Amino acid sequence: MFEHTAQVAKQQLRLLTMLVKDIDDAHYTQPIGGAKNPPAFILCHLCVSTDFLLSRLGKPTYCPANWRENFGPTCSPEKVAIPYPPKAEVMAILERALLAACAASAEVTPEFAAKPHGIPFLAGSPVETNGDFITLLLASHPAFHAGQLSVMRRQLGFAHLF
Repeated sequence: MFEHTAQVAKQQLRLLTMLVKDIDDAHYTQPIGGAKNPPAFILCHLCVSTDFLLSRLGKPTYCPANWRENFGPTCSPEKVAIPYPPKAEVMAILERALLAACAASAEVTPEFAAKPHGIPFLAGSPVETNGDFITLLLASHPAFHAGQLSVMRRQLGFAHLF
C-alpha cells in the first residue's frame, strides 16, 4: 500500500548517507554553524523515530533500549546521558530500521491505514491516521532532517551534492 512512500524513504536514506559521509568525527558530535543538534543527535533521533514506526507496525526494533530516552522527540542534546555511538554504527542501524519499515509498510491494510493513530504528540495536527503517520515517518521526517544535515555540510565548506 505504501510502495511509493517506501521508494521515497529509500531515496532519503541514500541522501542521508551522502550528506554525512564527509562529516568527520570531530564535527559529528558537535553542533555545526549555530545549529542546536549535532549530526550524531539527528541521526540517532531518526533511528529512534523509525524504531517507533516499526513498533507501531508490530515489528522488531533495532535501537539499543536507552536511545529512546536520549534521542526521542522531546529530547535535546544537552541532556544526552550516553556517549554518541560511532557514525558507522548509527548509519547501519538507520539502514536496517528504515528498510524494515519500508517492508512493513507494504503489509499495511487499507483498514489499518485509515484508523486514527492515537499518538498524543501529533494530536490536533493534519497527521490523523496510521497511514498519515507512516508517510510522515518514512518520507517527510527524514527529508526535514536531511535538510538540516545539508546545511551543516555546506557550512563545513563542502560542495553541494544536488
